[in-house]
Amino acid sequence: MTRYVEHLADAWCECWSTDDDAPGFARIYAREVVWWDVARGRGNEYKGHDGLTTARESVRAAAPRVRLYVERLVAGDPWVAVELVAVAPEAGGRVGVPGCAWWRLDDDGRIIREHWYWEWARRRPVDDSLAGHAAAGGRVDREPRWYGQFVAELLGTWDGDPPTMVDAFYASDVVFDTMGAGPELVIRGADALRAAERRLGDQLVERSSKVGEVVGLGPVVAFTHFTEARTEGGERRTTPVARVLTLDDDERVVGDHTYLLRAWPARVAR
Repeated sequence: MTRYVEHLADAWCECWSTDDDAPGFARIYAREVVWWDVARGRGNEYKGHDGLTTARESVRAAAPRVRLYVERLVAGDPWVAVELVAVAPEAGGRVGVPGCAWWRLDDDGRIIREHWYWEWARRRPVDDSLAGHAAAGGRVDREPRWYGQFVAELLGTWDGDPPTMVDAFYASDVVFDTMGAGPELVIRGADALRAAERRLGDQLVERSSKVGEVVGLGPVVAFTHFTEARTEGGERRTTPVARVLTLDDDERVVGDHTYLLRAWPARVAR
């Protein structure tokens, strides 16, 4: 599975990075594929190969001559998480943003759903920190179901009390990257992360998180979630997030790549 996904990733990068007017979508995408740029909000999906062509034109209109580079793959069944860097030339030099794409594969190994967590508007000059820090994980193999239980417990604890989540799940030497935010905002160590989570918890009250996709492989677990919360000013909003965590052998998080998108207005119950 992993070897196949690696080949698929090579073809995927070429499809989205080429200036060719006829990218080879049919080779890697199912006919009924649904593609979603999550930052654009609900109801903005593109469907089918024609929709992919339109999506690709939109991406490359915003970022001319952009190229995608895969940094890490977390392959599961049926979902695959893809950590990527998008890079393009501009007048002052190369700029880029990190992102996290999600593929759902059909029985033939083609992509039938694809979600992008990225925002080109946040691009900055390319440097070694753009892809985040690589943490050394443990060597324990875990059953697929374990990763889902771990994520549910982590987010449930965060909804209740963010500092408690840090104490329960994070290693003392954790490195926390808010991807795309710049190297000056990297959080190092559980004490600093606990303080940051306490400030966030004070700003977002009545939190409720819904887990989306989860995939795990060895020491890495990737997942998405949508957190609805009320701000101090009374506004309700939903924040879409993709995260890739690296765990040690004691099931503590030693590396956290968080792809945090701008919040949407929360849905109003009718």
